[in-house]
Amino acid sequence: MNNAVARTGSLLAVAVLPAVVGLTGAAYTQPDRLTASWQRALLICAVLAVVGGVCALGISNTVLGAEPELRPDEPRQPECLTCGITGPPTDTQRAVTAISRPMPR
Repeated sequence: MNNAVARTGSLLAVAVLPAVVGLTGAAYTQPDRLTASWQRALLICAVLAVVGGVCALGISNTVLGAEPELRPDEPRQPECLTCGITGPPTDTQRAVTAISRPMPR
């Protein structure tokens, strides 16, 4: 969803914003018209950035919340300090089970 919103915003900034502020091909040859259009575009972008920031304040973000508590008998996943040559394990539960088993003698 975030990617779609970012792409839509980029499309609007590139395709719609110049038309809204009156930035046409003829304006590029006249510095005063180009400057006026550029200033209006910057003002619109600044207002949209502030509106986006205010909207972001209302979003509930639980990603950085506290970690859920594990039961005492539940094995904890170890910190991965290194990864294998082919990449990190895809089945972490099997890795936790293998680590929590006692080693054979």
